[in-house]
Amino acid sequence: MSNPSPEPDSVDLRPLPGSEPRSAPRAIQAAGPVPADTTIEITLVMRRRGELPDPAAAAPIPASALAADYGADPADVDLVTATVTALGARVLSVHPAARLVRIEGTAAAHERDSAFAAS
Repeated sequence: MSNPSPEPDSVDLRPLPGSEPRSAPRAIQAAGPVPADTTIEITLVMRRRGELPDPAAAAPIPASALAADYGADPADVDLVTATVTALGARVLSVHPAARLVRIEGTAAAHERDSAFAAS
Protein backbone atom coordinates (compact mmCIF):
# COMPACT_ATOMS: atom_id res chain seq x y z
CA MET A 1 0.00 0.00 0.00
CA SER A 2 2.75 2.39 -0.90
CA ASN A 3 0.82 4.20 -3.63
CA PRO A 4 0.33 7.89 -2.85
CA SER A 5 -3.26 8.93 -2.24
CA PRO A 6 -4.91 10.68 -5.19
CA GLU A 7 -6.30 14.17 -4.74
CA PRO A 8 -10.07 14.18 -3.97
CA ASP A 9 -10.91 16.00 -7.22
CA SER A 10 -9.03 13.44 -9.30
CA VAL A 11 -10.64 10.36 -7.76
CA ASP A 12 -12.47 8.36 -10.44
CA LEU A 13 -15.52 6.98 -8.61
CA ARG A 14 -17.06 4.12 -10.53
CA PRO A 15 -18.07 0.66 -9.38
CA LEU A 16 -15.57 -2.15 -9.69
CA PRO A 17 -17.07 -5.14 -11.52
CA GLY A 18 -18.21 -7.65 -8.93
CA SER A 19 -18.47 -5.06 -6.15
CA GLU A 20 -22.04 -3.84 -6.44
CA PRO A 21 -23.59 -2.67 -3.15
CA ARG A 22 -26.37 -4.68 -1.57
CA SER A 23 -29.57 -3.06 -0.39
CA ALA A 24 -30.29 -2.85 3.31
CA PRO A 25 -33.09 -5.11 4.56
CA ARG A 26 -36.50 -3.44 4.26
CA ALA A 27 -36.99 -3.56 8.04
CA ILE A 28 -34.08 -1.12 8.51
CA GLN A 29 -35.12 2.51 8.30
CA ALA A 30 -33.22 5.68 9.09
CA ALA A 31 -34.32 7.26 12.37
CA GLY A 32 -33.40 10.68 11.04
CA PRO A 33 -30.44 12.66 9.76
CA VAL A 34 -27.02 11.95 11.25
CA PRO A 35 -25.10 15.00 12.53
CA ALA A 36 -22.29 15.89 10.11
CA ASP A 37 -19.56 15.55 12.75
CA THR A 38 -20.60 12.01 13.79
CA THR A 39 -17.85 9.45 13.26
CA ILE A 40 -19.03 6.44 11.28
CA GLU A 41 -17.22 3.12 10.83
CA ILE A 42 -17.81 1.14 7.65
CA THR A 43 -16.60 -2.35 6.78
CA LEU A 44 -16.07 -2.76 3.05
CA VAL A 45 -16.29 -6.29 1.67
CA MET A 46 -14.15 -6.53 -1.43
CA ARG A 47 -14.63 -8.81 -4.41
CA ARG A 48 -12.90 -12.18 -4.53
CA ARG A 49 -9.88 -12.76 -6.71
CA GLY A 50 -11.62 -15.77 -8.23
CA GLU A 51 -14.89 -17.67 -8.02
CA LEU A 52 -15.07 -20.26 -5.27
CA PRO A 53 -15.42 -23.85 -6.45
CA ASP A 54 -18.63 -25.74 -5.76
CA PRO A 55 -18.17 -26.99 -2.18
CA ALA A 56 -20.00 -30.22 -2.98
CA ALA A 57 -17.54 -31.07 -5.75
CA ALA A 58 -14.29 -29.64 -4.38
CA ALA A 59 -11.73 -30.96 -1.94
CA PRO A 60 -11.01 -28.88 1.18
CA ILE A 61 -8.84 -25.83 0.47
CA PRO A 62 -5.97 -24.99 2.86
CA ALA A 63 -6.33 -21.54 4.46
CA SER A 64 -3.20 -20.20 2.74
CA ALA A 65 -4.47 -21.29 -0.69
CA LEU A 66 -7.92 -19.89 0.06
CA ALA A 67 -6.41 -16.51 0.91
CA ALA A 68 -4.06 -16.50 -2.11
CA ASP A 69 -6.62 -17.68 -4.67
CA TYR A 70 -9.88 -16.21 -3.38
CA GLY A 71 -8.97 -13.31 -1.07
CA ALA A 72 -8.89 -9.67 -2.19
CA ASP A 73 -6.48 -8.78 -4.97
CA PRO A 74 -3.60 -6.60 -3.64
CA ALA A 75 -4.18 -4.10 -6.48
CA ASP A 76 -7.83 -3.74 -5.42
CA VAL A 77 -6.76 -3.25 -1.79
CA ASP A 78 -4.31 -0.52 -2.84
CA LEU A 79 -6.96 1.20 -4.98
CA VAL A 80 -9.63 1.08 -2.27
CA THR A 81 -7.35 2.32 0.52
CA ALA A 82 -5.96 5.16 -1.63
CA THR A 83 -9.45 6.18 -2.71
CA VAL A 84 -11.06 6.23 0.73
CA THR A 85 -8.07 8.12 2.11
CA ALA A 86 -8.37 10.73 -0.66
CA LEU A 87 -12.07 11.07 0.16
CA GLY A 88 -11.28 11.94 3.77
CA ALA A 89 -11.76 8.58 5.51
CA ARG A 90 -9.17 6.79 7.62
CA VAL A 91 -8.28 3.14 7.07
CA LEU A 92 -8.56 1.26 10.38
CA SER A 93 -7.66 -2.23 9.23
CA VAL A 94 -7.10 -4.32 6.12
CA HIS A 95 -7.62 -8.09 5.93
CA PRO A 96 -7.04 -9.20 2.33
CA ALA A 97 -7.62 -12.90 3.07
CA ALA A 98 -11.08 -12.09 4.48
CA ARG A 99 -11.56 -9.34 1.84
CA LEU A 100 -12.34 -6.75 4.53
CA VAL A 101 -11.29 -3.10 4.81
CA ARG A 102 -12.52 -1.17 7.86
CA ILE A 103 -12.65 2.60 7.52
CA GLU A 104 -13.94 5.53 9.53
CA GLY A 105 -14.83 9.10 8.73
CA THR A 106 -17.39 11.73 9.54
CA ALA A 107 -20.95 11.49 8.29
CA ALA A 108 -20.24 14.61 6.23
CA ALA A 109 -17.29 12.96 4.48
CA HIS A 110 -19.27 9.81 3.74
CA GLU A 111 -22.28 11.78 2.50
CA ARG A 112 -20.22 14.15 0.35
CA ASP A 113 -19.12 11.40 -1.97
CA SER A 114 -21.38 8.77 -3.46
CA ALA A 115 -18.67 6.14 -2.93
CA PHE A 116 -20.26 5.32 0.42
CA ALA A 117 -23.90 5.71 -0.57
CA ALA A 118 -26.13 2.92 0.64
CA SER A 119 -29.14 1.74 -1.31
